[in-house]
Parts: sequence; C-alpha cells; structure tokens
Amino acid sequence: MGAMKCRAWIALLVAGVLTEGCATASLASCNPADSTLSCCVKQHPLSPVDSCGASEAEALAVLTILKTAYEASRLAEDVEDGLAQLPEWKQVCIRNYVDCKNQGWKGGCYDCLRYCEGQHEWPFRACSPDRRK
Repeated sequence: MGAMKCRAWIALLVAGVLTEGCATASLASCNPADSTLSCCVKQHPLSPVDSCGASEAEALAVLTILKTAYEASRLAEDVEDGLAQLPEWKQVCIRNYVDCKNQGWKGGCYDCLRYCEGQHEWPFRACSPDRRK
C-alpha cells in the first residue's frame, strides 16, 4: 500500500498534476469523457486504492495516462515556444511546410521548404494548395 502511494505521488509530481502545497485539496476536475474510476483517481491521487476501490494496476494505469497527456502538452508548448524564437520568415517557411504536408499541397514540400530557407519566402508557384480538391 505504501509503495502505491509513493508511486502515485511520484507520477503526479513528475506529471505536474499536483499544484503547489495542496496534497489534501481536490486536485483535478473531471470532464464528461472521464470514467468514474479515472475521475476518482484524479481527485484522490495519493490514495486511489482506498478512496476509489481501484486495484494498484488500475490506479497506475490512470496515473500513467495523466502523466503522458501532461508530457505531450508540455512538448507542444515547448515546440511553440521554440518556433516563436525563430525569425518571422522561418516561421512562415515552417508553417507552410506543415500545411503542405498535412493538407497534401501540390509540389514537393521538402524542396519548397529548402527554397524558402534560402530565399526567405515560400515558393507558392511550386507548392500551394491543390485547388481541384
């Protein structure tokens, strides 16, 4: 039992789910997509076995999902922060490259990215949205 509490604490601490100094406060709100168990574990992360009737495996599974979601959101923030540090022309090149790849633009997306990096402008004649779609 003590090991479960320690693992839950570490998982939540690493995930950043705990707020400063609130080990006893209600830590998370539930949304409609949460299962009853997930919601309970979010609200009682230090005692999910006792408070929620969860097995250690179930509680750790929920905590692992929370940790993974938190890490993914931090990674997305880091990417956005890094992009904001780049010159405007490079941000435009990267955004157009992403759109080119994700939206299936006509032209060679990678070649157009390299052109944009050299010329500091996107070559819309070579790579642009396919208007026939």
